[in-house]
Formats: sequence, structure tokens, C-alpha cells
Amino acid sequence: MPQGTSETTGEPPVKGPASYFPFIEKKYGHPIDHWLQLVRSSELDRHMELVNWLKNEHGLGHGHANALVAHVKAGSAPAGQRVIDELLFLDTELRLWNR
Repeated sequence: MPQGTSETTGEPPVKGPASYFPFIEKKYGHPIDHWLQLVRSSELDRHMELVNWLKNEHGLGHGHANALVAHVKAGSAPAGQRVIDELLFLDTELRLWNR
């Protein structure tokens, strides 16, 4: 099996914000599409506004809310902005780990 692949599926492991999705579904009881659609349909636009909205109005933890917003922003942004959003996601996660 090539290095960096899943032992069960043979596929490359999921990385970045999407790596949180199975845990989000399990913890909050809704499919990921439910959460992604909520973020997409929100009138809010800024990353942290959306994160705080998911936390305060829907009870998500910071890391889960951040992963959802980063994923949505990355999918709808130009390539350069996707890189910036991924870096913001990683920076936030590092700060949480270093607490």
C-alpha cells in the first residue's frame, strides 16, 4: 500500500477542515451538508462572524465551527483566498493546541 493512504480504503487520508466532518456528524447528529448549507445561507460573511454564529446559535465547538466555515470559504473563493483561509484555519488550530 502506498505511503499516506488509508489502510481500510486505500484512499489518501482526508486532511484540513474536512478531517473534522465525521466527528461533527457524530457529535451534533446532522449530516455535514446540513451544516455547510447553514453557513452558505447565512447573511454573515466574515470568517469569525460565522464561527461565532455557529457556536452561539447552534452550539458547535470552536474547532468544529471553524472547520465548517473554512471549508465553505475555501470552496467558494479564488485559489489565493483558499490558501489564506487554510492558513487561518491552521493558525486557529495551533492556538487551540498550544493553550
